[in-house]
Amino acid sequence: NIAALSEHTSLPFIMKMVNDVYKKKDRDIFQKVYQNAPELFLKVLEVDVSKKDPNLIAQAVSTLNNWSQEEMNEEKSDRSDVIRFFNILKSENLQYLRTSQFVQENYRYYQLVPGRYDGNFPISELPKPAI
Repeated sequence: NIAALSEHTSLPFIMKMVNDVYKKKDRDIFQKVYQNAPELFLKVLEVDVSKKDPNLIAQAVSTLNNWSQEEMNEEKSDRSDVIRFFNILKSENLQYLRTSQFVQENYRYYQLVPGRYDGNFPISELPKPAI
C-alpha cells in the first residue's frame, strides 16, 4: 500500500471508480501496483515512497508526468504498469477534487435548486406583479 494515499480522503472514491468504471485489465494493473507500490516504485523510479519525503515524491511525480503515453503502450512491463497506475490515480483524484462538496460550494458556487433560502427576506423588495 501507499502510505500517503491510504490516509487520503479520496481513496474510497478512487477505489470505487476503478472497480465500477475501468476494464478488468486496468483494474488488475491498478490493484497489482497499489498492493506492491513501494517495491515497484523503487524498482521503476528508484524512489522510496514509503519514506513520505515530499521532495522524493515530487521527483517521482515529475518523472511519471514526463514519460509519454507511447512508452506505456510499447511494452508490458512494471514500468508500463506504474505509468498506467499513475494515470488512473491522477485522473480519478482530479475527478474527486472537481466533484467534492468543498470545491462545488466554495469555488464553483454550485447550489442545488431552488438555491439559497432566506426566511427573513423583506417583502418590500419583491418586484410588483404586472397586472
